[in-house]
Amino acid sequence: MPAFLLTPAAMTSAPSDPIFDSYKKSCGIDFVRFFSRTAKALPLPASKTKTTPLRAGSSDGMLLTIQEPTVSEIKTVAKELPEAQFDSIEVFYDFTPKGCSSLEQRKAMIENIRQWLISHLYPWQGPGLQVATRVSKGRKHAEPVFTHIVERRANANETLYLGHADPIYADPDLANYAFMRLYAKVIDNKTALLPNKWRCRLELNLTSTGCRFFGLTSPNSLFGFDFRQLGPYFRLARPDIKPCSMPKLRSWNPRMADLLEATRMRLALDTLKNVGSHAASHEPLINVDGHHRHKVGNRMIQIRLDDLTRKFKKSSQSMPYGNTWGSW
Repeated sequence: MPAFLLTPAAMTSAPSDPIFDSYKKSCGIDFVRFFSRTAKALPLPASKTKTTPLRAGSSDGMLLTIQEPTVSEIKTVAKELPEAQFDSIEVFYDFTPKGCSSLEQRKAMIENIRQWLISHLYPWQGPGLQVATRVSKGRKHAEPVFTHIVERRANANETLYLGHADPIYADPDLANYAFMRLYAKVIDNKTALLPNKWRCRLELNLTSTGCRFFGLTSPNSLFGFDFRQLGPYFRLARPDIKPCSMPKLRSWNPRMADLLEATRMRLALDTLKNVGSHAASHEPLINVDGHHRHKVGNRMIQIRLDDLTRKFKKSSQSMPYGNTWGSW
């Protein structure tokens, strides 16, 4: 084998896994938003609730948003506004560092898990998540992370967006059910969080069409909803680089084929390192097929999605964990 050829061991760029037990892992609903044709005051906490008047035909309707809703709050909406319709829901998965001895250690742990997620997250199997990525430092700021010129990761102070948060940029010929965000959460509602509340957050936002796709229609439909259905959006992979083959070139110039194949594989490896697993949607040599699942990571996600299902279960009957861990 020529010296310049890459060995199989050199084809994997994924960093080593963090110590998952050093993080508190939690999954929950960041907010729900309902559309109601009836504007009605509900007995809900004002600090968590926002109503936006919205004309609905000949009726005075509203959009009702509830931050981090509890079971009892959803039951209140289901009772008082049974005809309300899901407009949006946002589900989060947080990694919160545990046992930090200093502020710098906490920052380092958050950045470590954020980089790990960028390296392993491959969400494009989630229904209606159009392949698009960008980063943002704040309102009205956006930059690409992967083009024919740019190959980079989101910086620590940037939010990585996957899919289209603004539907005007989406392909109208394709389903657009969802978008995602990955960022270090140190601010909440424009207020700085105490350091012990800092965490790395991965969010999935379902649009109204996405809610309908998954059967989230009325407020009552949340009870008994299987949150594991959202698992493909949170899919984690252990990517590597596929062999590159140029049989026509090899038939008449084997040495040139060796050189160009190795160069092509090296460039793909650089893309994987510089961008992350999500770049596999555009780079055919990055391998994230079913044999490259991160089983431990996917199981970790599934457990918390199952916990969320239990929280909003229909009855008091127990709901066993599934037996298909890491199957995404």
